[in-house]
Amino acid sequence: MADPLSLLREYVSGNKIDEVVVNGDRVDFGGKFTFSKNTPTGYKSQQGKGNFYDLGTLLFFARNINVKFTEYFKKAREEAGAAVTFVDRKDLQEYLTGRSDRSEYIQLAVLPPLEVGHPAKRARLEADGEGGAAGAGYVGAGEEEAEEAAEMAALRKVRENELQLRDRNTMLSVPGRSFRKVLTILSQAQRDNQKAYPERRQTTAKPVVPVRPSGRYERQTQQDATLRQMGAAELGVQVGFKPAPAAPADGVPPPPPPVARQGAPAPPPPGSQQRQGSSSRHAAAQQQAWRPEPAKQAAPQPRGTPVIMVPPGMTALLNMHNVRGFLERGEFRTTDEAKAAAAEANGGNPVAKEDRTAIQRTIGRKKPVKYYITDKEPTSKQDWDRVVAVICLGKAWQFKKWPFKGAAKGDLVDTFSRVLGVFVHYTDEKVDATVKSWNVKILGLNRQSRHRDATVAQEFWRLLDAHLQARGSTLLY
Repeated sequence: MADPLSLLREYVSGNKIDEVVVNGDRVDFGGKFTFSKNTPTGYKSQQGKGNFYDLGTLLFFARNINVKFTEYFKKAREEAGAAVTFVDRKDLQEYLTGRSDRSEYIQLAVLPPLEVGHPAKRARLEADGEGGAAGAGYVGAGEEEAEEAAEMAALRKVRENELQLRDRNTMLSVPGRSFRKVLTILSQAQRDNQKAYPERRQTTAKPVVPVRPSGRYERQTQQDATLRQMGAAELGVQVGFKPAPAAPADGVPPPPPPVARQGAPAPPPPGSQQRQGSSSRHAAAQQQAWRPEPAKQAAPQPRGTPVIMVPPGMTALLNMHNVRGFLERGEFRTTDEAKAAAAEANGGNPVAKEDRTAIQRTIGRKKPVKYYITDKEPTSKQDWDRVVAVICLGKAWQFKKWPFKGAAKGDLVDTFSRVLGVFVHYTDEKVDATVKSWNVKILGLNRQSRHRDATVAQEFWRLLDAHLQARGSTLLY
């Protein structure tokens, strides 16, 4: 179905407005399409608040687009009967001439059913033989439909006589070609590899180096025999291999066993003091060498649910009505659309705005992670410590009650060093200079394309994760 507004823009921006001809109550576009003058277009009057302009009104405006508005308005009332209002003139002029690609007052989705444009060949306009488009007469609608039906019948007859030589299956098949040779080559390579593997393992094995015995056992047993002969047991000197001390449960080494003192010790035999001293030094060295490893401090377990702040007003793109669908599923709806959907789910009854709600984050996470969303300032320091991000409205008064340094006076340097600031706007709108001076991340939403919303939501979570990791947050995010 042809769109008369798009056709009119094509002819005006291409300087082909002279090819649009009016015959009676019909408007012919270069012999390709024809519409009634009363056909409604997709452009709404009164800046989107009024009714749709019809094709005849916009065509008269396009032909007088460079005329002074007072003269055009008077001429339109006399000749066309209707005129484009002053508030719509500039926007409509930029759209029709091609200086603007879109207009927010065009609403093709709610446009009433249009009359289907009929192809109107130039030969039909000259049927009366008078020449020129101004005096041409139109073929009746019944004759047009009969001619179109004849053309479709001829096309079907041509298709019935066509012979299909190739399809997708025949294009993929290769007759007379076999790949069995490739399988044979691969099998042979696998067998050669299996035969060569044991030989390669044998050639690359390292030679075994013989290990000489240390003789520690022989030396120790000989020394123990000498100590026994010299009365080492009576002096409290241990004889034999000392058992390895068991690691205590609390990590503190047990104190050495007390030496029994029953009466005066017997005088040591000659030469025994030197051996006793060497054994004591050896035992002390072993105790000094064994030291308990310091207990490792366990990393703090993450705890606490993060909080994301949104603007309290309804003029922000993201608020308590539509932020859940955007952050959970990457689906953006305007405030009015979100409220209407909530009311429909509630049986047609309006749903009151919540002051605080919980969402389950699944974007970028294998398991759902809980976050709180609120537009009310926390009342305790513990709650403020869990605020991790804020959706900015673009006005400094949003942070007037925030407890951070300078926030009450509009100085937000300390605020955005603690909390991730995000400003969301439409991509066709300019960002205010005040917002650009803040340390915030700017994310753009396309006004028409909803399939890009998921990418913007993923970017929001990526920025928040990077902010929390940089601050070493211990929250459950």
